[in-house]
Amino acid sequence: MTTKNIPVLATCVVFFVFFANVVAGAAGIGVFLTDVGEMLTLFAACICFVVAMLAHERAARETSAQSANDET
Repeated sequence: MTTKNIPVLATCVVFFVFFANVVAGAAGIGVFLTDVGEMLTLFAACICFVVAMLAHERAARETSAQSANDET
């Protein structure tokens, strides 16, 4: 696992917690997060997603700059 995949994994894990809470509530099992906890979990998933996309964008920019330098 590379360093740039860690934010993607964190996004998936945090969103899975939110999704599991929603599914548990819909199934009638009972929720394990409060409304505020749900909001904060979804907010954390969004922040992790933004960090992941920015990291991938930076890696792509560095790769394209490096390949442009190699061609010259």
